[in-house]
Amino acid sequence: MIRCRRLVCVICGLVLWLEAIVAAGAGEKLIVLPDKSTARAIYGHVTVPLRRDIETDSTLTIPYIRVLAKPASRKPPVFVLEYGPSHPGTEALDEDQLGTLLNDLLTARDVVFFDQRGTSDESDRFDCFHTYDHSWIPAPTRPERQVAADRLASDCASLLRERGIDITAYNINESADDIANLASHLGLEEIALFGTSHGSGLALNVIRRHSGLVERALIAAVADHKKGFSLPHKVDDVLSKLDDIAAHPGSNWPFDDPPSHAVDKALSAFDVPRRMTYTDIYDRKIEIDVSRYDATRFLFKRMGTKASWQRLPARIAKFSNAEGLEELARAAKDWRRFVGFFVLTITSRCLTWVNEDVLSKIEQQVTTSVAGDLFVFPFPEVCKAWETKPLPSDLRMPFESNVPVLMISGDIDHKTPIAYADELAKSLDNAVHIKIANMGHQLLIAYEDLSAVRNAVLDFMDGKPVDSAQHVLPFEFVNVE
Repeated sequence: MIRCRRLVCVICGLVLWLEAIVAAGAGEKLIVLPDKSTARAIYGHVTVPLRRDIETDSTLTIPYIRVLAKPASRKPPVFVLEYGPSHPGTEALDEDQLGTLLNDLLTARDVVFFDQRGTSDESDRFDCFHTYDHSWIPAPTRPERQVAADRLASDCASLLRERGIDITAYNINESADDIANLASHLGLEEIALFGTSHGSGLALNVIRRHSGLVERALIAAVADHKKGFSLPHKVDDVLSKLDDIAAHPGSNWPFDDPPSHAVDKALSAFDVPRRMTYTDIYDRKIEIDVSRYDATRFLFKRMGTKASWQRLPARIAKFSNAEGLEELARAAKDWRRFVGFFVLTITSRCLTWVNEDVLSKIEQQVTTSVAGDLFVFPFPEVCKAWETKPLPSDLRMPFESNVPVLMISGDIDHKTPIAYADELAKSLDNAVHIKIANMGHQLLIAYEDLSAVRNAVLDFMDGKPVDSAQHVLPFEFVNVE
């Protein structure tokens, strides 16, 4: 009897595997996962229309990888919606972006990785990286920076149009419909979604446009369709939370001033541009005027995750030593000389997010935020040079849905603050929101460090009830960069 049961299980698993391959019309490979374990995966591609809002014969190719569950499962597969936009989703397997989460998902469901339109190296990836001589010794003013960015955007858009690329086709509506096409190609009536940051916004748009297709969605670092941009004051809100952390004994904050004051003091030294010198690779002494924008960009470079905020003291300390200041001068020269954009970043924001209310708030806040216009520049003005019109405003309106959605947000995430998910939850009947103190723009830290968060995700993906909750990640400042 036991042998018979085992045989039945083997046959069922074989049937599911064959069904997946037949549905996909693709080949199967044995792959090595980031943790060095192995899994079977189906590699393939689907052809989708370039645009669905007009008659056209033009198409795009969307590559995908369907990693098969261990053991085989009939639950709807999880579609991983890459952040960005600019990163090929099929590369997430090589970069170990999901950590232990991938293995956990594979215990219950297939996991599908795919390249969103405009990101694939195989077909339609396009970026514009040009070198302009903006490396003046005098520091450029904000209008001068904007002129440089606008010229790049205009040149880039013209170049792409000359190559026959329709940049209006690269938007979040078409991307959502691509996912529906891919699901149909794979023979799936239902799918689950997992997206962070931009991927969370795309997941919400799939629910909006194809609600019957989505069985459930896990979204972290929840993007706001109505804002789209991280408003300048959001970074001030994070610094205020860091002030609270620094006030507690054991936080390891090394300065007398709280974080918000220490940051402002370091940057205020450049309110009037300072002539600085560094030695280049040819042992030449190079002079450059460094502005507050340069200093702000240097201090906040790649800030957003918990780990980056923990290293804030080391960033501030660079402003008081010769080696750090020389590094700042060299960085200022480099980014004035080289200007580049990921095209998908421009297109998705300019087609999807821009509206007059947001533009007004941005302009008001850049004059009072400690970071100025750093986290919005060169938007929104660059959209005019890009010469595209936003998508219909209904994309930015609240929508109702009963699809189960688990949202996870961190309170030191200036890009997608907790308030975005709180507002979204008001119109989603089956939404659960887990809030994590001391988590930035990165879910995996909380997933791997907090068992309660990991259990909640696993239960949610298993169809079990999950409650809204609040958790705390340990946080201590680090004084070495």
